[in-house]
Amino acid sequence: MQSGILIQIKGRKNMKHEKISKSSIGCMFVATLVQVLIVTSILFVVYLIFKDRLPKIIKMIMIGAVVLDILYLLISPKVRYQRYRYSITEDSIGVKEGFLFIKRSIVPIERLHKIAIEK
Repeated sequence: MQSGILIQIKGRKNMKHEKISKSSIGCMFVATLVQVLIVTSILFVVYLIFKDRLPKIIKMIMIGAVVLDILYLLISPKVRYQRYRYSITEDSIGVKEGFLFIKRSIVPIERLHKIAIEK
């Protein structure tokens, strides 16, 4: 069993946050790849339509955006995996996630309809 992190959330008792499975990095990579392919495709189509009328600076910005997207593809899944945590208590499920900014979400158990838990 992996060690968790204890945190205090406003009005909540300490919640032990666990890491998700290491195999989830592949899923995160695929989701990021889809995002990168969509952005790159849009930029490529814009380039094909307007290539003769685009100023050189716009072309350079488009190339820079594609390079940054590829870097994001390589870095994002690993960082998101390291920062993604969850906790399950009697009354709620807490999730802590993020790439640049970490977001915490708490969902009361009574709001969930169907749940599958694997260990």
